[in-house]
Amino acid sequence: MGIYITGPALGGVVALAATNSLLMPWFDNNWRAVMWFWAGCAIVAGTVWLLLSRHPKLRVEVKSKEQRQPVSQLSVVGELLQIRAVQIIMLMSVAIFAINHGLVNWLPEILRSKGLTAVEAGYWATLPTLFGLAGSLLIPRLATRERHS
Repeated sequence: MGIYITGPALGGVVALAATNSLLMPWFDNNWRAVMWFWAGCAIVAGTVWLLLSRHPKLRVEVKSKEQRQPVSQLSVVGELLQIRAVQIIMLMSVAIFAINHGLVNWLPEILRSKGLTAVEAGYWATLPTLFGLAGSLLIPRLATRERHS
């Protein structure tokens, strides 16, 4: 669970902190070139994920009485999407994405409109993500069985 939460959060921190302070100068302040760079990073990460997911040892197998048969990932996803708890989590994920996009992704621009430089806005915009990252690492540790009552 920690990797699923900390990975994207750290990626967001790196992107916000590095875009205006490092990448814009490297790309002669051409924001389109920076966006192409980030798109390339996403394509490379997606390609690596697809290649890893095709590895035979990572295939899900179902035990049958006769033999073990490989199952396609699409059928596993289809079965998961039929579970009510998974549907609720997916709905919550869409809502969280919308809030995250509206608040965090536009925060640097909002800060710039209030007088900060692009670099300062990028650094300040990383703070909510860092606090969220700390919370996602610390709060679950506090949710012990003894504290449920």
